[in-house]
Amino acid sequence: MPVPPVAHELAERYMAAIDTAQPGLLTGLYLVGSIALDDFQPGRSDIDFVAVAARPVVLSDVAFLHTPGERPFFDGFYVTAGELAV
Repeated sequence: MPVPPVAHELAERYMAAIDTAQPGLLTGLYLVGSIALDDFQPGRSDIDFVAVAARPVVLSDVAFLHTPGERPFFDGFYVTAGELAV
């Protein structure tokens, strides 16, 4: 199933910004929720993600990337590969 253009663009900008600020921090980014279920509604749905990190992520690593009130919401959590495997 194709990723909606708005989600693809936001994920690309997010990855570019984090790679610039914290090179090598993220090793993967998975879009989940309504996008994975092919139920994304432009203008209504948020964009949910699971980010796989090379090390545990602290708020200061990523706080600048998440702007309160920005739509669509880009919501997710950060795990290491080991945590994801569990």
